[in-house]
Amino acid sequence: MKPVLFGALLLSIQSFAAATTCGELKYAYQNSTCCNAGASGAEPLADAFADIEPSIASALTIRFAQDAINTCEDLKTAYTNFECCDAPPDKVIVDDAPKPHILFVLADDLGRSAVGPFAKMDGTGSFESARSEFVTPNLDAAAAEGLLLNRHYSYMACTPSRASLMTGRLPVHVGIILGEANTWDGGVNTTWGWEGMPPNVTTMAKKLQGAGYATHMVGKFDGFGIITHEHVPRGRGFNSSMGYVAHGTDYYLYTDSVQATGPPNPICQEPPWNATDAIDFTDGLQPAYWALEDRPTYREDLYEQRALDIIASHDPAVPLFLYYATGLVHTPLQVDYEPFHEMATEMCDFNPQCLNSAGDCPATAQRDLCGKCPEGETCWWTTCPGCTVGCPGVSSTLTCFECPGLELPPNNGTCALEERISYLAMLKVLDKQIGTIFNAVKSKGMWERTLVVFAADNGGGVGIGVGGNNYPLKGGKGGDWDGGFRTAALVTGGFLPANVRNTVSNVVLHLCDWYVTFAHLAGANASDPTPYVADVDGVDVWDSLAYGAPEPRNVLHLSPKALLQKDNSTGEWWKLLSLDIGNTLITNPDFPSTDCADPSGNFGCRPLNPAPFGPLPLQYDCGDLDKGHGCLFNLFQDDGEQDNKNLTESARLASMTALLVSLNENYLEPFRGCGQTEVYCNTATYHYGAVDDVFNPTGHPYYGSFVNVNGCDTCVATTAEYFANPTVIQTTHSCNCHTNERDCVFDGLLATISRNLTGRSDCMWEANASPQCVPRPDGLFTPKNGAHLGNTLLRFAYKYKDTMPEIYSLRPGDQIGSIFNNIGTLY
Repeated sequence: MKPVLFGALLLSIQSFAAATTCGELKYAYQNSTCCNAGASGAEPLADAFADIEPSIASALTIRFAQDAINTCEDLKTAYTNFECCDAPPDKVIVDDAPKPHILFVLADDLGRSAVGPFAKMDGTGSFESARSEFVTPNLDAAAAEGLLLNRHYSYMACTPSRASLMTGRLPVHVGIILGEANTWDGGVNTTWGWEGMPPNVTTMAKKLQGAGYATHMVGKFDGFGIITHEHVPRGRGFNSSMGYVAHGTDYYLYTDSVQATGPPNPICQEPPWNATDAIDFTDGLQPAYWALEDRPTYREDLYEQRALDIIASHDPAVPLFLYYATGLVHTPLQVDYEPFHEMATEMCDFNPQCLNSAGDCPATAQRDLCGKCPEGETCWWTTCPGCTVGCPGVSSTLTCFECPGLELPPNNGTCALEERISYLAMLKVLDKQIGTIFNAVKSKGMWERTLVVFAADNGGGVGIGVGGNNYPLKGGKGGDWDGGFRTAALVTGGFLPANVRNTVSNVVLHLCDWYVTFAHLAGANASDPTPYVADVDGVDVWDSLAYGAPEPRNVLHLSPKALLQKDNSTGEWWKLLSLDIGNTLITNPDFPSTDCADPSGNFGCRPLNPAPFGPLPLQYDCGDLDKGHGCLFNLFQDDGEQDNKNLTESARLASMTALLVSLNENYLEPFRGCGQTEVYCNTATYHYGAVDDVFNPTGHPYYGSFVNVNGCDTCVATTAEYFANPTVIQTTHSCNCHTNERDCVFDGLLATISRNLTGRSDCMWEANASPQCVPRPDGLFTPKNGAHLGNTLLRFAYKYKDTMPEIYSLRPGDQIGSIFNNIGTLY
């Protein structure tokens, strides 16, 4: 249908034709000049219908009779008499409306200021802003043809965000503590007793699959879990899935590593397994045995190719949901030589003051020295056999900037550290892949019916060796400042109404809202009542984004420490923070740069712990929530959270602290069990790692599911015989028996301390729980390993500082966590 104007309407007829709900129809009518035109209108409208075939009723979904509309007054009469006039805005008027193809791209640890459209909008003047056509040309184009989401929120760490997206629940209702893939309680609690989303919730993929979608996932499985085949994406509503389950893996070897996520990874390295090279790569329900032969192909290249294969083989008549959960730009900061060299060269061209005395770009010169392979050998950064890795003749753990005798960039405050160059080079790789995938959709003839959402799981990490930046927002990943929660995001694609393209939305929305929004667009019921699990928290944001309807929420519970609330009288959003807030760092547009490093290129102003667990670096004390204390910010006037209004807005502070205390009553942090290293590593080594002439001729170890796996002798089968005599410790934590939080906290601390001092891998447990100690699915907060000890202390210190001074005196808790878990070695 041609985009013919209704004469005086000055609005494309497509706006009416696209209307599938009363809200959309109302928007189309009220934004036409006919809405306020006189009875005769500017001109007769009958001629405008000439290109409509076969009639207005079929061409327009609003069911107006063609011969009855000749003037604006006729249109007004038809609209007034139409069933939508007094109907709720979400009333569906076209049940057979075409369902959009949905492409969701979720970036990992992506800092807001690294993405060109946001760097430009925020007026940073940075390299990322000035040279965005080099770093993110495809995201720039997507923003120009789409809707930039200026206030898109997630959690401040990956796992809770990803679980929130897939379940439609806020992170505070699915657990915010990061665990490990082998965590299991032995079979006590079948809802929450394992790492990952509860198996009985309906994922976004399952919802869309039930609505007729073909569903596929590529990338990071984090948030799903791997314990059983029912946990991995293929078992949760995806027709196909390929990716890894850990928080991060080596980009070339596909293994877990300390460089990717810090301690306690990798596991299974000690005897008897010695599985130092176990691969974390799953295709469907089984390990991707073919991955060994593909090493050292860049992991993200494999994901891009799988996405292209899915699109190429897809029937356009069937709605498609493709969840592209890229691992970029999460650590380890690994990227091929060419994109690193190109990025470093471009940055030196932008800032020639950073050239060394020889006129060379220091980063490229150092990378040439530190990372070259012998001629004829395939090389990839940090892991190439035969390569000179790190500093020649020095420990390979040092980065190039730390190599003795190498000339650093001039310290003029704006020269990029190597980690920033690698980070941006990885982003450029992601941007190129996004462009390739978009072109594949267009070549398939699917673009006009495709809705694309691009977002990140949290803000960029600002710690040592991470390379992220969220300027002008404060903080980053792992902290409750907006730099951790508020992410780069946009909507684009042919399905997006033309009237909102190349605009910016200030609607406050959360990752969990896409669950409900996609269900609405697919014609599915978004509700998901599930035993022992909160129902869906997300709201439908489509009418707000696409048609300018009022935003559907006025409260957003970000974390137990953070709350957003809208002032309905002004439309401004306020933020409350409580207790100790980590990563209290105000960066600059060029962070991390040479003004944030000591003379050896180390540490400087960056937080020592870049991870969202363990010691809480750069703490800021916002006070005791239970006593009505907190930090208060007007986010519409103070993006950087620098003007604390807690003294001048006492009434608002009291109201919001009371609300957060009330909301925290429903905060759920379930006890998921403990790391089952023995069965997990046995399965990786002796089942998936068994010699097989077809799939695994070398007997290489692979991680995989280890509970209820058919044909697996080393796996656990939770049969009646198993429960009668469990072969794996059933970790019924005594928190589930306590009636007061003090006992729970002490018990958790003692368990953690004992485990770290004794080296035991099990938790405190009761093999035969007494009848009065029935594990509750809503078990209280319990630290699962030493890495969480610091956060545990910080969470409860204020609450008990009067009655438990012995606990309060241990603050700051991060020092205790460092002692027990050696977190200070994270990088």
